[in-house]
Amino acid sequence: MKKKVIYALNVLIVAFTLLGLGVMVSNHGDGGLLSSSGWENLKYFTVLSNLFCGIVATVFLARGIAGGKGKKEPGPKGEKEPGPKGEKEPGPKGEKEPGPKGEKEPGPKGEKEPGPKGEKEPGLGMMRAKLMAATAVAVTFLMIAGFFGPIYGWLPLYQGSNLEFHLIVPVFAMIEICLLEGPLPFSSAVMAGVPALVYGCVYLGNILINGKGEWPDTNDWYGFMNWGFGIAMVIFGMVVAVSFAVACLLRFINSKVCKR
Repeated sequence: MKKKVIYALNVLIVAFTLLGLGVMVSNHGDGGLLSSSGWENLKYFTVLSNLFCGIVATVFLARGIAGGKGKKEPGPKGEKEPGPKGEKEPGPKGEKEPGPKGEKEPGPKGEKEPGPKGEKEPGLGMMRAKLMAATAVAVTFLMIAGFFGPIYGWLPLYQGSNLEFHLIVPVFAMIEICLLEGPLPFSSAVMAGVPALVYGCVYLGNILINGKGEWPDTNDWYGFMNWGFGIAMVIFGMVVAVSFAVACLLRFINSKVCKR
């Protein structure tokens, strides 16, 4: 049941990411607060993190479909092929190859069976990508709800594609990572802060190189420089710290839910 819920959540993440992307691209005017026109929205951490989350969910579903096909083939073949082979080729091959086959087949089968079982739990790479994606969109969710919301008001921040990117996808992603069973070492929580760190460095670096600019063509689209460059650095430092804290929290909840 949990596995079905996880796959359903991934389908919803992909669907709402595509929906939000479609609404974003078709917007050529005011798509809500903290949004620009069309593809210009790709400069926002919100959009980038949601797209990353959608891509990871797509890969997860693709692996699940491929793994499902791999599981269906060995079962029927293992049951249907041994019978006919045992009846059609017992004489000629039954004397020469029964021994080796009988000894070699159980071995690989024994090795292949744990494989599909291992596929039920995502590997370390996928779990890290999942935690990284969930953390990134969770930070977006928290920044809107706890920082920008009180400043600009919450309703304008959930208009247009922001409804999917600020609320729906983040909530689904956070729920999913808490249910997903797989390896999540402490290093995964550290790595989950990398997207915010990289984005912050590029954001501030762009301002240092090209200047702040004037609205609406400003390079400080989040307005962090309104309090000075030093405060902007502190804010991004806090965002990275919050990313790490959120990743640790999600990892902790995951360990309790999955009882690891």
